[in-house]
Amino acid sequence: MRSSLLAIPRDAIRNRIEKYVLSPESEVFRENAKVLLLSDGYSHGYFEINKLFQNEQSRALVVRWLIYQMIELEPELLVSLGTTMGGIIDAAIKTFLRQSKGRQIQHINLRTDSRGRVAMSRLLLVEPERNVLVVGDVVGTARSMLGTLKRLRHTKVQRVIAIVDARAREEKDSALDGSNFEITSIVRKPLKYFYDLPIDWFYHEILQVNPDTHVLICEIVRPLGPLWIERLGDGKVDHHTHNKFLEKIIILERAFFSGHFVSRKKHMVYMFDVSTIAANHEVEIVSAITDDIRKAENAKLARNKKIVSQVIFPQFNRGLDRIAKKVASEYQAATTLPIGEARLDTIFEQQSNELKDKCVVVLDDATESGETMLRLIDISESMGATRIYGYVLINRGATYSVRRLEKLRQYGSASTHVRYLAEAQLPSHVKEHCPLCYRRKRLTRLVENLDTKFRSTKYINEVIESFVEQPASDVGQEGRIEKSTLHQAIDSKKLAMRCLIAEAEVYPELRHNLTEFLRNYENDSESAIALLGVLANESFLPTNTFYKNSRLFYSSFKKMLALFPTV
Repeated sequence: MRSSLLAIPRDAIRNRIEKYVLSPESEVFRENAKVLLLSDGYSHGYFEINKLFQNEQSRALVVRWLIYQMIELEPELLVSLGTTMGGIIDAAIKTFLRQSKGRQIQHINLRTDSRGRVAMSRLLLVEPERNVLVVGDVVGTARSMLGTLKRLRHTKVQRVIAIVDARAREEKDSALDGSNFEITSIVRKPLKYFYDLPIDWFYHEILQVNPDTHVLICEIVRPLGPLWIERLGDGKVDHHTHNKFLEKIIILERAFFSGHFVSRKKHMVYMFDVSTIAANHEVEIVSAITDDIRKAENAKLARNKKIVSQVIFPQFNRGLDRIAKKVASEYQAATTLPIGEARLDTIFEQQSNELKDKCVVVLDDATESGETMLRLIDISESMGATRIYGYVLINRGATYSVRRLEKLRQYGSASTHVRYLAEAQLPSHVKEHCPLCYRRKRLTRLVENLDTKFRSTKYINEVIESFVEQPASDVGQEGRIEKSTLHQAIDSKKLAMRCLIAEAEVYPELRHNLTEFLRNYENDSESAIALLGVLANESFLPTNTFYKNSRLFYSSFKKMLALFPTV
């Protein structure tokens, strides 16, 4: 009788929530979305359940619906799946206990990581025979729910409830763990799931899931775009699918080094030859910078306009001095100011009036994190500059880094304006995560355990020697490291592949290209070998980017990769 009485308001609440979830206006249910799930599978349709909880009225209704479940079942333990669901359960338990004095309910919240995996070890510590209510937000492929129920077999699971039961139509409730558990849900809406990419889906249609909020990433926020790359073709180009800067300048002009380089505690496998780039394209680079400054100044009131008086750049970055001098020559009485590495690294920056109320230009050759540019801006502002124009020649990191710089409009008492000229995404590493350092360490251990008469020892020692780190400042200097000793025919291909992999982490449509390179091995073995070489270089790393973010590679790529056992 008590259960039937409770069912009346509970059903009314369920109907109101269901209507809201399925209404197009709420945008909770994305019926036509083609989604790459955190579990590596695909779904046609998706529930952004966080949007339900962001609506205060709907959130209150869900809490009330959960309270009715607790009144009916009187559980001793609630197990919830998902970070957001944990907060909802806490609110429901708090309200329930306020109305049921003397009762105690334990709550275990199982959170998912960036791969959609759930840490369930705590469930093994739950006391046997306890009455348990299991709560999920959306049950789709049911993998997390299945794992949860398997680890709760020693308890009394009273009921499994979910906000949305989105399992495919053919799945049976008993398939959850073989114990005939039914799922009580507010919304029942079957979706279609696929373990492999459906043949009629295109990569550019696929949406990813934010691992923190589980909301779809519908459109990646891009930076303003490079200033210089637009001048290399007819109008703007989509540099994420056709990087002209990489193809026409870096690779064609051999304007890069490959080896093992260290610059300000960062280890790099590839480094740009800024001296060559500056020598060949000085006029274009300087024109892009001065044109941008002119446009920015023209947008200001006449009384607020300033003329550049100083061009500031890191002293240790070869090639930048040439560009800095050329930029300074465009402004009457402007001079250059190189900043030494010691000053960039000091924590005792002193205030001065050397640049009081001046307009300065700050240059950096390449950035991954934006830290050097921010440090140069800080130095300029501490010297009294009130207007700072910053320009990075090459963005070699994620779009977040340059967006952070571009969005910076004020730093202390100085107004700021930062742009980058070109991009080619190439990661650098701290020493602990450097793949070449790790390989050298492993090979050194191997040689120590080998007989000195072993025929391969000499060859392995030569490989170890090639992994020895070199100061970036030595590259290209006469009598030190010559470019000709650093290049092999395959290096240009490897460079292009490394950039493609970095961009494919952000832009799903590019991941298809990786599979095609492997699939097309017989016709273009050089590209496939280059890709395998890049993967092999980093696969020795314990905190390997490729394995850690393996969901970024589609199953078709993993299957093709399995055909090459040497990787």
